[in-house]
Amino acid sequence: MYMMNYIQNFKNWTNVCFLLPLGLAVYYGLPIYGAVLFLVVFSSFVYHSTGHYIFKTLDYVSAYLLILANLYYAWKGNFDYATVAMMLFFIAFSLYFKFKKVRNERDYIYNHGYWHIISSFITVFVLVTFLLG
Repeated sequence: MYMMNYIQNFKNWTNVCFLLPLGLAVYYGLPIYGAVLFLVVFSSFVYHSTGHYIFKTLDYVSAYLLILANLYYAWKGNFDYATVAMMLFFIAFSLYFKFKKVRNERDYIYNHGYWHIISSFITVFVLVTFLLG
């Protein structure tokens, strides 16, 4: 029982990775981006902790808002071909874990946790590229 709780917590605690881009967004004065990231952290953490339907919907909406925000800041950033290639690699890598076939609940939990980690790296990458551009 303890091991399953630990595994379940992995999926939830990987949301901590989004605190880095959230901190960067706040520090560099991007309040809308920061609000979207706060919503992502809050809704995902609460949904994965409680499983309530309303938080599931909020989790999905906030994830799509983050994708749109990342697309906006990627578009406004100073991206060259190498940057775009690296970004596409990380997106493909994250989608692998998002849509990888799962055999059991444990596989899903780990895949979803890795999805959180890689998605947060993509967000940091977009944010830093925007700020340096």
